[in-house]
Amino acid sequence: MISRLTTALIMIAGLGLTAGAGTATASAAHQAQAAREEAWVTADGVRLRTSPSGTATVIGLLYTNDHGYILSWTGTWCRFRLLDPSASGLPTGTTGYASCAYFQILGMKIADDSAPVDPLETAS
Repeated sequence: MISRLTTALIMIAGLGLTAGAGTATASAAHQAQAAREEAWVTADGVRLRTSPSGTATVIGLLYTNDHGYILSWTGTWCRFRLLDPSASGLPTGTTGYASCAYFQILGMKIADDSAPVDPLETAS
């Protein structure tokens, strides 16, 4: 039987992520590989910003099930591009940064304080 840790490490390798100092990060080489990972927003009122900083200008808000691509990672920030108009009215193609904690990628949620977790593993 595969342990949760082994499963998480396999998932991390598939996304090009490495766990370090309690955060999910990605190397520059893996960011290119991870380009265009389809993702959904998992919370309401997520601020989409102009740069990967909590003090950067807010472009607009994202809401649960807004849909797009993760283009790259910078620390715990994901660069996100909308595939469809957002629930708040942001147009398709709008691109900015938001905390990776608010995205789900192919059945996995990326959290600020842990490696990606498979929801099927946490349900048991």
